[in-house]
Amino acid sequence: MLILRLAKQKEFADIMHDFHESQKELATAFYMLSENIVRYAKFNLIDQDDAIQEGVMICFEKVDRFDPQKGKAFNYMTTCTLNHFRQLYRTARNYNELKRKYLSFLEIKMTQQLPYIKKNPYKQHISE
Repeated sequence: MLILRLAKQKEFADIMHDFHESQKELATAFYMLSENIVRYAKFNLIDQDDAIQEGVMICFEKVDRFDPQKGKAFNYMTTCTLNHFRQLYRTARNYNELKRKYLSFLEIKMTQQLPYIKKNPYKQHISE
């Protein structure tokens, strides 16, 4: 019984070692893929390091959904990463546009609420 338990523990340790090695290899490959996509896309609104990290995370999220019968892993991961980056870019662009509109709205409201003030009322009092 003890020998069987030790054999199972050794087998489990070997499986976990292989799993961690595979994860390291995938992380390296996903990092290189994300880095190339970010360099190719030249996103302005998103920090490049953050975009690369997002790309790696998306690849790890989507790797379980990959079906080798439907195509190649490289094409699948590239498509998933590009789609995610496009969504990030749209979100950042929309957020910046929303900020501009809100600032414009605030400027209009402030000018409507403030009484008319001459450009430099101090000079008028001195010259009178």
